[in-house]
Amino acid sequence: MNKKSVFVLTMLTMGILPILFNNCSAQHDPGVGDMFSSVSACEPIDDFARTFHPFLRNNCASCHFPGGSGKGVFAANDIQMAFEAFSLVGYSMVSDYAVNPAHQPPHTGRHHTETINVLKLEWAQALERREICMGGAQEEAVDVTQWIQTRSQGLNLLEDGASQVLTWNLATDLLDNGEQMPEIDRALFQVTVTLTEMGGRKYYLLSRPTLDLRNNSTHDLRVNGLKFRINGNYIQNDTTFTFMNRAVRRGSIDNNLSSGSSIAPSDPRARDVIALSFGELTVEDLPPAPPGPRVNFRLADQEVQHTDGSLDIWVDLSEPVPSHAVVVGIRVEEESTAVPLRSGRSVQLRDETGGTRNLVINSFNWDYDVDSLGVVFLPNETSKRITLNLAEHQRFQTPRLLSLRIGSVEGAQAGETNRHRLNINNDNPAPAMDEITFTMLMRPGGVFYETCLTCHNSADKRGGLDLANFREMIDRQVLIPGDINSLMYIRMSTQSGTQPPMPLTGILPAHTRGFVEEWILSGAKNN
Repeated sequence: MNKKSVFVLTMLTMGILPILFNNCSAQHDPGVGDMFSSVSACEPIDDFARTFHPFLRNNCASCHFPGGSGKGVFAANDIQMAFEAFSLVGYSMVSDYAVNPAHQPPHTGRHHTETINVLKLEWAQALERREICMGGAQEEAVDVTQWIQTRSQGLNLLEDGASQVLTWNLATDLLDNGEQMPEIDRALFQVTVTLTEMGGRKYYLLSRPTLDLRNNSTHDLRVNGLKFRINGNYIQNDTTFTFMNRAVRRGSIDNNLSSGSSIAPSDPRARDVIALSFGELTVEDLPPAPPGPRVNFRLADQEVQHTDGSLDIWVDLSEPVPSHAVVVGIRVEEESTAVPLRSGRSVQLRDETGGTRNLVINSFNWDYDVDSLGVVFLPNETSKRITLNLAEHQRFQTPRLLSLRIGSVEGAQAGETNRHRLNINNDNPAPAMDEITFTMLMRPGGVFYETCLTCHNSADKRGGLDLANFREMIDRQVLIPGDINSLMYIRMSTQSGTQPPMPLTGILPAHTRGFVEEWILSGAKNN
């Protein structure tokens, strides 16, 4: 094997263990038998009993109990015993296994992701309180001067729920730390950063570290150890990706290196920056992939009418795998023109005070909705389907393309039919030149966009109403096509003693309301 190493991280165990276990430094660690005796007043055992322990009891107690097959008894009934085991294993490792569908399905898997993220946020707060109790944060026992660092990139996440996908080109974005740098060509490393809030405090959630090696890459690449620096500082108490050791073959894309996520407390500012540090990057020539099960789309192409309601896209495994689960990630290709409902659309809207705020909301002109583009084959399963819900609308538009590709595969390999192209056809007629359409009302400058959407959207459903959910407005009779006695129009047009006007700033001028009235009387089409 031809192996060229950028840097081999030495003394890894010695350097990392103090932060892996999320416990105290050596001066607070007299021995395993009495490891908590000198700091028991600061250890967050009550927080553990409130957060992770109930989850572990419900999902991990069949293995992780005294005498069980699992490593660590953190699901034991005895809270002190469970807490000591949890501290030794570390919350990052426990969290990673909890969301890993290949570990112990159905007890573990991605269906726990939202719960685990909340628990990790709460645990990060508990660790901060512990550090304050102990008189300040402990220094990380890691010689970071020897880690391979990247250039920084700017973060611009100021609203809750906003996210960015950041990309580093490893051929150009590594900083020379004095070691001989290898020729890493055509390697792209991506990380998703999401701003989230809990308990009145904001956090950066860093997830989905992904390595792409394009078809013209000349080498395979191994990543051993990853840490994040925000504004030049490493995230304290975080070891989520420290022991990550994954090799990626040339020609493969969208290789998700870990299902875990790191959490960094934050006071977000527009000038925040983030950079990566690698313990080891190794250019290798891996042996050919062994023969084995392949993951394919059942069909390479499909045609559908937008009026069909829903569509199943089938993903097949060439042979059953009895020993483990197979986890498949599917990505939407850049050539796609179809609009997903949950597209992460960011809009700037006026609020009741006359100011503006940015919101990430669902798209009103969506073409399809899907719960998840990933599939998990449990042992011996060979077929899975992805169900797309198609939008009911009367919009005049050209056919939309949804192009999917099998990306990361754990426990098998992508096959030849690794791409699926779905054409969503549309035969709606073009509106008349002077016709008021729903699209006109919902776009910037339209009545709904300027006066209604700031309160009635997927992120802030006041009164339970989201204007992007057209079917819900009809079903709840908030909107009655052809009838200006629709609740929507009545609230915009009259001042009631029991209900405030819509918008809350006051009744709109007659000519502005006239656009909505004309649209409703012409059938209130979703056009």
